[in-house]
Amino acid sequence: MVAIPSIEPSKITAGDTLKFTKNLPDYLPADSWVLSYALVKDGLTISITASDNSDGTHLVNVSAATTAAYKAGTYKWQSYVTKTTDRYSIGSGTIEVVDDFAASNGLDARAHCKIVLDALEATIQNKATKDQSGYSISFGEGGASRSISRLSFGELLDARKLYRSEYRRLKQQERISQGLDSGREIHIRMGV
Repeated sequence: MVAIPSIEPSKITAGDTLKFTKNLPDYLPADSWVLSYALVKDGLTISITASDNSDGTHLVNVSAATTAAYKAGTYKWQSYVTKTTDRYSIGSGTIEVVDDFAASNGLDARAHCKIVLDALEATIQNKATKDQSGYSISFGEGGASRSISRLSFGELLDARKLYRSEYRRLKQQERISQGLDSGREIHIRMGV
């Protein structure tokens, strides 16, 4: 049997069971304290209420069926305890919800910067789909959001350079997280 973690996870997959315990000696479930979590992202709110784990800890146990409905993205969370009319904040942090590949139907797993880069490339080549032309990006002075189809050719080239750089950084971070070198080339000029 897998040990149940005693800390909030930093990442979960939608469709997986979310289970962990929380030890709060000053707010015991046996004393009628209830631990709750509120997760928020882009106007979405997820509420989670822990139960008594019968060992002095609070148990968060969210079913796979429930997490399957969670939208992918990074959520901010706050935890708090309540007892009758008392409420106290306990902690806060972030948690990333990632898509369940097994349940996806044609999931576009590209990073946001790659999706925009591909749209910019297609627009420059005059091969953009309606969806690609409709993407809006913040670009230029003031950072106002504009549709890719409304950018001048020079702005398209500048935006492509910016998103290529961002995508290159992302790929380097992925390589480093996998224990590989960054893939960057280092050029040395030797004097004679």
